[in-house]
Amino acid sequence: MANKVTADKMKQMCYQAKELGFRPDRLLMLDEKLTEWSKNEMTPSIVVRVLRHGHVAFEGAYGTMGPGMESDSLKVDTI
Repeated sequence: MANKVTADKMKQMCYQAKELGFRPDRLLMLDEKLTEWSKNEMTPSIVVRVLRHGHVAFEGAYGTMGPGMESDSLKVDTI
């Protein structure tokens, strides 16, 4: 259950975040770790959004909303 954001969009978002003072390589590493963690039964659902000065630097939805749910059930605006 990888991130619902495509790999190309994720790379683009991370490199645009450089303008906000973030290191793109670190954000891409975060994406890899969140993907890994969402495969764990203890953290099947992870939604994250990182902002700086009101601008989105990074966002993603990893895993599913719950047991037996479709793989696309989790969205970046899921609470």
